[in-house]
Amino acid sequence: MSENKLVTLVTKNPLFVLVYIVLFTAVGFTAVMTDGAPFWVNTSWMMLSLLGVFVSIGAYVSHQEASQSNKWPTVSATLLSTRVASGMATGNKQTYSPVAEYEFSYLGKKYKGDTIDYSAVSGSKAWANKVISQLQQQGVALVVSVNPDNPQMSVLHPGVRLVHYLRYIIGPAMIVTGILGVLGVILL
Repeated sequence: MSENKLVTLVTKNPLFVLVYIVLFTAVGFTAVMTDGAPFWVNTSWMMLSLLGVFVSIGAYVSHQEASQSNKWPTVSATLLSTRVASGMATGNKQTYSPVAEYEFSYLGKKYKGDTIDYSAVSGSKAWANKVISQLQQQGVALVVSVNPDNPQMSVLHPGVRLVHYLRYIIGPAMIVTGILGVLGVILL
């Protein structure tokens, strides 16, 4: 799947996502602190709509990769390392993600991968530890699906997950909510 630079920036660049969320939060905070100054309120609503566009693009790209991964050839893999990474804290709740690095050979060449699945979800520390434990229990029976057109793309658990469909709902909902906010249908 060939992607343009905007799609790559929006879907695969964590720094872009972080900067956008920080700016969005700052604009929203400014809108509240200026007693709902129209410029800041409308900018917040527009940024929400744009974030919805980004989520929708990400939903499409991720769903396509996940769907295609079911058809990829599989090979044996060796688990190199695992860990639980802490993610974004929302309020007083910390999120965690399982991280695994593995190695495999495809058509006589060695590759490393770190994609567990295409959901990119995080959760509780117990959940992340459970995912890691399941991978470690597979041991030598670890199997990876490899993109035959780009063997640097691989995944341990191929296929589409519920989160892919939820993103198709969340992205457009953010777009519509932002537009309704700019039009004054939704008031802060």
